[in-house]
Amino acid sequence: MKENVYAIIDGQAGSCGKGKVIGQFAIHEDVDAAVSNCMPNAGHTFEQNGRRRLFRNIPVSAVNPRTKLFIGPGSIIDMNVLEQEYEENKDILEGREIIVHPLVPLIESRHIEEEKRRIKTGTTFKGCAPCLSEKIMRDPNLKFFKEYKNIKADPNYHRKFHDVLNSSEKVLVEGSQGCNLSLNNVNTHPNVTSRIVSVA
Repeated sequence: MKENVYAIIDGQAGSCGKGKVIGQFAIHEDVDAAVSNCMPNAGHTFEQNGRRRLFRNIPVSAVNPRTKLFIGPGSIIDMNVLEQEYEENKDILEGREIIVHPLVPLIESRHIEEEKRRIKTGTTFKGCAPCLSEKIMRDPNLKFFKEYKNIKADPNYHRKFHDVLNSSEKVLVEGSQGCNLSLNNVNTHPNVTSRIVSVA
């Protein structure tokens, strides 16, 4: 197996500067491809040429114009957040292919309202947990991301990602949030996020 996959994760509780590390790594190591599995309840920031950029779903590695970009199946998208993120970073995103796994669900206002109603602590109230719950329960009402400009869900996602893994020198897995926020962290529950935070 080719040893070409790198992962940057936060071993603490988030907000430890992953965005800065990811952006620097993508540029200085000239990463060929990057994948993120993010939700709108967290964000990564990177400062480039005096400009502060915020990424929520799109890989931070977008700061390297040569890096191929993937949004993985662990992601959840709020279209309002994605559109704002895209427009704020249009100068480096416009015209670039961004490949999305076809099973990335969409947050709707009902998810946000349900989270506000049911969870009293340990949440950002972005609707991630109810949306993820519907995906787990195979709820027929759940909608999935299709496309926004040059960001598109691709039924050939796995083949394209495997091609990148086999042909690239450096592929970066961009971690989201922090391990101490992981759903199964007994020391911080219920102040946790809605999933297991790990390299996998």
